[in-house]
Amino acid sequence: MGKLEVSKELKGDFGELCFKHFCLKNRFAYIKLEDIYQSFTPKDMLTFKYGFYRIPVAIPRDVGEEIRLICRPSNSKEFQPSFVFDYLTVALNSDFVFDDQMKTYRQTTPMPYLSWVEVKYGTSQLTKNQEAIKKIKTKIPVRVFRVLGKIPDEIEVRDDDFHEINELIKKLTQKGTNSW
Repeated sequence: MGKLEVSKELKGDFGELCFKHFCLKNRFAYIKLEDIYQSFTPKDMLTFKYGFYRIPVAIPRDVGEEIRLICRPSNSKEFQPSFVFDYLTVALNSDFVFDDQMKTYRQTTPMPYLSWVEVKYGTSQLTKNQEAIKKIKTKIPVRVFRVLGKIPDEIEVRDDDFHEINELIKKLTQKGTNSW
């Protein structure tokens, strides 16, 4: 169908994909700041993603205001908001307990189970807004996850007919075209 050239946006998306798999392997659940901005309730509950699971987490009141402040868009474009970081993560370590009453996870020990996360691919630099946040002492620690590695220069994308997919996979496999 076509080829994708590797762009800055594709590298950013690739970095985020690698970060999500890193989280799954290392027991971190995550939520995008845009999702926090759209869904953070006065009850201080956030629903984090961990693979295919959705994990409601009770947020301590002492960091609720910081979360609300950091999760405001850094621009005023309603349909193209920009956020200072990519994610808020929560460590799903042995200190986390499941509360059957509330159907939520609660931390049994204090911070730093939450972290602000910015994902960078290669040598990408921090933005002006991120540099400004460095000057503020946040209660929640900030981490930069830098993804290093090479992406192919070009990626082929196919648009296969849904009803003929099994036959197409057989042909690709026989030709040795399957690069996965």
